[in-house]
Amino acid sequence: MSQPFKTKRPRRYTEEALKDALSAVENGMGLREAARVFKVPRNTVSRYVQDTKARRLGKERKLNDFEEGLLVDLLKKFGNTGFSLNKTQLRIFVDEMGIAK
Repeated sequence: MSQPFKTKRPRRYTEEALKDALSAVENGMGLREAARVFKVPRNTVSRYVQDTKARRLGKERKLNDFEEGLLVDLLKKFGNTGFSLNKTQLRIFVDEMGIAK
């Protein structure tokens, strides 16, 4: 048997107030004080502060755009001469060349 649907309560703070509270915390104000001053729930401020610090999208790239372009040109030349590399060989090649950061 499923539970009845509960509607969410509307937010009692604005996006602007939340942004102001987050910037205040970044500038040294405490979480509790920022939540009280800007009238945003303390748990919300805490969650957003932790989320902005922890979230990074994807892995760090080994090559920048310029290095990647050079590698692509080199691989095309290798392919034209009949010496192609598979994925594993390419990774070993990049690591041995010292290009990777």
